Amino acid sequence: MPGLLEKSPRNNVLQVHPKTGEVFLRLPAPNDNIVVTPPRPSDAQDIAAIMNDERVAMKFSIPPYPYTYEHAVSYLEAETERHRNAVEENGFFSECPVQVIRERRADGEEILIGEAKFSRSKVYNVQDEEEARRLAQINYARPVGDPEIVWTFMDYLAPSHHGKGIMSAVIKTIMDWAIPNLGVGNIIAIALPTNTASIRVFE
Repeated sequence: MPGLLEKSPRNNVLQVHPKTGEVFLRLPAPNDNIVVTPPRPSDAQDIAAIMNDERVAMKFSIPPYPYTYEHAVSYLEAETERHRNAVEENGFFSECPVQVIRERRADGEEILIGEAKFSRSKVYNVQDEEEARRLAQINYARPVGDPEIVWTFMDYLAPSHHGKGIMSAVIKTIMDWAIPNLGVGNIIAIALPTNTASIRVFE
């Protein structure tokens, strides 16, 4: 996907990582030590550790708990494949190229602190499972750039970084890129009633 993104006149907020060659988004000050990058195979251990923290795990209804290293490896393989299959059509991109939130230290080391995955929605707030599947199929069949596509966020943050306004800044930074580059017209945010932090982020 980096090759496609380099051709876009609307990708001025994306930068290229000097060591990995990945594209990334940097948050504005005072969080400019936070970057959002594509997933990496080496992320599995860190993802499993965060997803096994009860303060994170209890806010989700879908990912398994306990969340094993093997779960993380399988998830990263699927995400890598999704990014690999990204395309550009009609001046729009099919996927958001970044999702993993990292804190960049003064020595250049990057610490995984969470994710904000922005993708086509598979989940709808309807009781009928068959109807939910039908809506998801319709959503995934829509052409790239269609403003009727329903998008959603799957996000979490390491508890060590809660309460600092990081996730709100991440969501805004991603949206600033996504609206013109993905043709975003519809977003659905779904959170458990007990997940008050996520609800506040999307208010």
